[in-house]
Amino acid sequence: MFCATQDVIGPVGLIHIDAHCDVNEHMSNCAFAHGTTFRRALEDGCLDAKRVVQIGLRGSGHSVEDYAWPMSQVFITTSFRPAEAVSLFLIWCMS
Repeated sequence: MFCATQDVIGPVGLIHIDAHCDVNEHMSNCAFAHGTTFRRALEDGCLDAKRVVQIGLRGSGHSVEDYAWPMSQVFITTSFRPAEAVSLFLIWCMS
């Protein structure tokens, strides 16, 4: 879906509301799995990292490094409750 959109309008932004960040390098030695989706989309140029906001993450990583990669890509990553994240959404809309 991301890459099909990229072909028409270029890299897209994303508001991702989930408990998991889905940016693993591999899951069970597999590069393409439900937990690797956004890493692959960014690597393929389908996502604009400056317009990716991840809301609601809840300690689903196994180590601090699990969250270091999305933050190093300029993802806005937060464990805020959705009601507290409204201001992040408004900032994203104005960018």
